[in-house]
Amino acid sequence: MNALAQIRGKAADYAALQGELRDLLARVEGERRELVSRYAPELAERMELVGLAFAELHDLIAANPQCFDKPKTLVEDGLKYGLAKKPGRVVIGDEKRAVELVQKHLPDQAAVLVDTKETINKAACKGLSGKELARLGIVLVDATDDVVIRVVDGDATKAVRTILEQAQGEEQ
Repeated sequence: MNALAQIRGKAADYAALQGELRDLLARVEGERRELVSRYAPELAERMELVGLAFAELHDLIAANPQCFDKPKTLVEDGLKYGLAKKPGRVVIGDEKRAVELVQKHLPDQAAVLVDTKETINKAACKGLSGKELARLGIVLVDATDDVVIRVVDGDATKAVRTILEQAQGEEQ
């Protein structure tokens, strides 16, 4: 048998296997659609229950911050929940005066804290202590605790949303 005949034979074998693979993939996709259709109502119902439970837990945590003084969060039942520090934002009353105070009280950090146009670098100020900020006439506002709820072992809601979106797209 010559080389070209061998190549054609192998190409035909490969093409046949590709066809079988496409057929199998089509069967899998058909069964996936059936499963999505069968479970879509239950998934939607569970998603609604999960959303309501999340809202209730969020409101309960927000109403009882004293439960999360230390530790700030708990990890139980595959969830991390509690409070997390929001970064807050820097508010500077008198920019020019704050620049002068930085240069006076923190001269070694002035290059980082003061922009070249002689304004305060607000992002850098977030790293200062409250005492240092007060000496400079700067106030950090909105640096409060925020409710945090995270699924530690992976979030199934994202996968369910994707499946439901696909199911709705296929119905239309």
